[in-house]
Amino acid sequence: RERKRKRPKECGETDENNLTLSITLGQEFWAKLCREHEIAADGMQPGGSDMLTVGLPTLFSEEAQDRFHPRAVLADLDVAALQAVQQGPLHALFPPAHQVCIPQRAGNNWAAGAYLQGATLAERVLEAVRRQAEGCESLSGFQMVHSLGGGTGAGCGAQLLEELKFLYPNKLLSTYSVSPTLDSDVIVEPYNVTLTMEYLSNFSDLTLLFCNKVLSLLFFLKQKQECFSCPPPEHTHTH
Repeated sequence: RERKRKRPKECGETDENNLTLSITLGQEFWAKLCREHEIAADGMQPGGSDMLTVGLPTLFSEEAQDRFHPRAVLADLDVAALQAVQQGPLHALFPPAHQVCIPQRAGNNWAAGAYLQGATLAERVLEAVRRQAEGCESLSGFQMVHSLGGGTGAGCGAQLLEELKFLYPNKLLSTYSVSPTLDSDVIVEPYNVTLTMEYLSNFSDLTLLFCNKVLSLLFFLKQKQECFSCPPPEHTHTH
């Protein structure tokens, strides 16, 4: 959301900025924003219509002339998750300073994500967030995209919520939390969700809860629709 000002904004001025902590879902979030503002995979935005720049400084920082990077920190204990970003089509959008990883997986253990391996990860994430927050002209809040079933998303995510609320008590803290399915094979996932819910209740100003199974179904239906909506070939030969 944008705050209204009595005077018009000057070129490069920032109303407010949101930092997003995410990886998998976050990539889709940023990919959609890039399409809306016509930002290429390398962060370049050729300009043009003024509509393309409306709200752009809210979520993107201009590192160089017409080159933008998301105001985001990608964090995980799984090296493969960040490697997928580094090898993916949007790798140029997220410089190394925006990525935090410690190669020590939590193994779906909430305590490991909150107090053991995840504690070290949380410290580095908070440092990366602090650097980005200092670059904001008028910081408004934070958005966290995370899962509730795994040790990192649940345990480390819970600790990050508490620390962010302590460090930035007057900033809006919202989460996009993905809940595991009921028929999951990981027996500790219900415990991870239960333990994290207390932190969401105490420290999050707004929580949007999503079901992993429903998201998977929507993705499948979208892919199926795109498959059947492909245009027919220009030349069709019948015999």
